[in-house]
Amino acid sequence: MESAYAIKKEPSELKLIDLLFNPIIFFSKIKDKPRLFMPFFFVSFAFILMSFILTPYMLGAFKDQLPNVDLRSNDMKNFFYITTFLFALFQTVISLCIGALITHGISILMNGTGEMRAAASVYFYSQVPMAVKALIIVIVSLTMGERFQTLFEAIFVKYKLYATMCDPFFVWSSFLLYIGIRQAHRIPWWKSLIIVLILATGKLMFV
Repeated sequence: MESAYAIKKEPSELKLIDLLFNPIIFFSKIKDKPRLFMPFFFVSFAFILMSFILTPYMLGAFKDQLPNVDLRSNDMKNFFYITTFLFALFQTVISLCIGALITHGISILMNGTGEMRAAASVYFYSQVPMAVKALIIVIVSLTMGERFQTLFEAIFVKYKLYATMCDPFFVWSSFLLYIGIRQAHRIPWWKSLIIVLILATGKLMFV
């Protein structure tokens, strides 16, 4: 009887569809079997790809600020592509690692009982909506072509803070993090909410 009960209680296979429609079940499985590589790779790939694709629009946004620099030259374009790639790689990796560490650290201060691997997995998976947004931006930019320049300057330059605050993907990401922290660290809802608000405020400060 005990073995049958143990088999019954063993976590079932992890399904990404649950992240969209049943995040409570998804993160309850992550708590017992944390996964790090797949969400880390997917999120990193999406952000690096977006930065690479948006490089020409960044050049267009800088043309008024750097009137004496020929931004259309091949050397300058290659320089921007290389710099953007390296910066996006560094920023994405560092932000994911620091975000996971801060999430786990604050959770521990609030008497959380989860492991670092579980907290990191939760944080990485909670960033999937932002990665989806990055891929959507890539598709839209490739579809619109030069017409995307105006939209780019509005979203990423002029109204970046307001666009982030009203971003449904940012809200979705925060909601997933809220559920994930509760599951991974076994803490009350209000503590998880405080952690998410602290992290969200921190992100908005650096926008």
